[in-house]
Amino acid sequence: WSYKWYNEGIFYLFDGAPQQRIIAKFDFLPEPQRETLIPIQSAFVQAQKRLSYPGNIQISLPRGKDENAIEISRENELAAVPNVVDRLFFNQHTGELIKEEPYSTQTRGMKVRRFILPLHTGSFGGPGTQILYFIIMLFASSLPITGLYIYLGRKKKKAKKAAKKKPAKKK
Repeated sequence: WSYKWYNEGIFYLFDGAPQQRIIAKFDFLPEPQRETLIPIQSAFVQAQKRLSYPGNIQISLPRGKDENAIEISRENELAAVPNVVDRLFFNQHTGELIKEEPYSTQTRGMKVRRFILPLHTGSFGGPGTQILYFIIMLFASSLPITGLYIYLGRKKKKAKKAAKKKPAKKK
């Protein structure tokens, strides 16, 4: 997010607390026990079985020492509202499921944060709201142009009136 204060404000307003970062930790195994698939493949196969609805899948690998789990999230394209995402966390060494976080268990703050993009783009109501947003955008973008046109037109009229009122100089 561009503005940290805005993001934090959403969570304070709807949850009464700052956003809780979800980190799925597990005990480190010195010698990982691997299956025939590498852990990320195993995690991906499990995610496809658990999240069987259509939608885009995003895989986030652990970054840094604070995180040690593979996160796989999938947007549910069948949901009534866009940007509904379920998340799964997997052990990065074995590929086994550590934690499941469906959209229904997320906080109100996170749900509102996820609704901001559909609200901004008009995709929450399907093509009808997107067409309505487009018409409103065209109207709103025409206001400065028509305002300038009216302003310049009035300026011309005042200049003409001022020229008519001035008496001709007599010699």
